[in-house]
Amino acid sequence: MIDARDRRKATRLPVDIPVEYLGKEFLGNGTVINVSPHGLLIRGDYLPIIGTNLWLRMFSPDDKEFLYVERGVIRWQRGSELGVEIMTMTPEAYVRLIGLMTSALTHYGCVCAPNLPWLCRCVPDPLTGSRSYVRGEPTRRASG
Repeated sequence: MIDARDRRKATRLPVDIPVEYLGKEFLGNGTVINVSPHGLLIRGDYLPIIGTNLWLRMFSPDDKEFLYVERGVIRWQRGSELGVEIMTMTPEAYVRLIGLMTSALTHYGCVCAPNLPWLCRCVPDPLTGSRSYVRGEPTRRASG
């Protein structure tokens, strides 16, 4: 069986961004906990049914303006988490999303091609040899 991470179009990057999501008959609040050029993972207070179209407003940490997704679709839900596929964004909003992803990768010590956060090299820590970021998830370091 193929692992779900291997079916993804792009690596998801961990973030912590407040978000509001709105459908025809609901308003939800939550946190974007990871992001890719194609989608978002949201931990939220309302779980729309799979296939629901929604509009999102993210409170970008680096900007004074909101970051909008004009149309997203719920692809899955589990517990309090939603998988949202990004369907429509303005070109300006998409550039800002790529900037957020690049900032997240820089935080993990990765070097990316300009404006292409899915083309990155994450170098090992010179002291421990461990990578701070691998295959879309922070590496778990053994304690002890």
